[in-house]
Amino acid sequence: MDDKLLNFEMKIAYLEDFVNQLNTIVTDQGVSIERLIEINKLLNEKIVLLEQNSKETRESTPPPHY
Repeated sequence: MDDKLLNFEMKIAYLEDFVNQLNTIVTDQGVSIERLIEINKLLNEKIVLLEQNSKETRESTPPPHY
């Protein structure tokens, strides 16, 4: 009976450690995802600005045959 209890306690300790490791990984991934979302927003804003600037340049520049 003592061996079974010891094995059970060892398995629980292993599972607790495993859950803590997974929690750390998930937390780190959450931080990474939030960072990537912010970077994505900034890149989208830059794309919009570049498109607007490109459109303005095309509208204000006369065609090459003038």
